Amino acid sequence: RVLLSPNSRVNRFMMRYPKQTSVASTCIKTCSADIMVQMFFDDHSFASMDWTRTAVFGVFGFFYLGVFQYWLYNTIYFRAFPGATLRSTIQKVAVDQFIKHPALYWPTFYFLQTSLNEGTINAQT
Repeated sequence: RVLLSPNSRVNRFMMRYPKQTSVASTCIKTCSADIMVQMFFDDHSFASMDWTRTAVFGVFGFFYLGVFQYWLYNTIYFRAFPGATLRSTIQKVAVDQFIKHPALYWPTFYFLQTSLNEGTINAQT
């Protein structure tokens, strides 16, 4: 109940600093998710964690999910698909799933993953 209250400190902070909240929460979320997968599904101990892999998720969460998608969803989508109608919602979802994900999301993630794992950017990256 406390977090759902519009007067809670957390909600006031998020409403005052939406961009910073977006960047921080997506970075923390992606790093935490990777750490949990490594610990509970890949049976890594904290000492044997693949921190490069976690860094890939952290960088991706910070820049792509936090910065780029915040701008995309809160600026571009509102201009391109105005209103909160069923039609505009379907358009947003269709563009997101059939254009943005194949053209931007997956290539960006795999580019970051390859770059961080190999430590270099070259023509094959």
